[in-house]
Amino acid sequence: MRWFILRVPSLKVDSVISRLGEDHCWRPMEKLWTKPARKRKPVQVDRPLIPGWLFVQEELYPRYVWQDFDGIHGLLKFGSLGTIFVEDEELDGLRSACDYVPDTPQGQPDALSDVIAIGTAVKLRGILFGRSGVLTQYFSDGYANVDLGNMQVKVANRLISRA
Repeated sequence: MRWFILRVPSLKVDSVISRLGEDHCWRPMEKLWTKPARKRKPVQVDRPLIPGWLFVQEELYPRYVWQDFDGIHGLLKFGSLGTIFVEDEELDGLRSACDYVPDTPQGQPDALSDVIAIGTAVKLRGILFGRSGVLTQYFSDGYANVDLGNMQVKVANRLISRA
């Protein structure tokens, strides 16, 4: 089965999934521990590994059923290659990253900024496996921006390694 990627704002993803059907969509989520403001014990929460990306089965591609939905920015395209289609086998690495469940609460989910400096060449794991880019920005919520040449991608720190 092949998938294409819709670019959707994080706040609109749930409404787009409900309109397309949960069996036709997949959003890569990771589990992590966090300490809420009003609770003493850490709790486990889900957050997107790649914010703004929604994987949709190819069977919905030619019908363009999603074009009139509010908030969709369009398809993910990679330069002159056009629309990116992803095979199921290529998603296995990303699915295994989503299946990882940390056993114990951690104070800092990812301390990538201590290891890799901004401007350093990095490689991506998961769906973008093997693509090289330059680390351009860190965010306090455990994400980083990577410049792939013709596209900026915001990904979870766990998907970044030194080139």
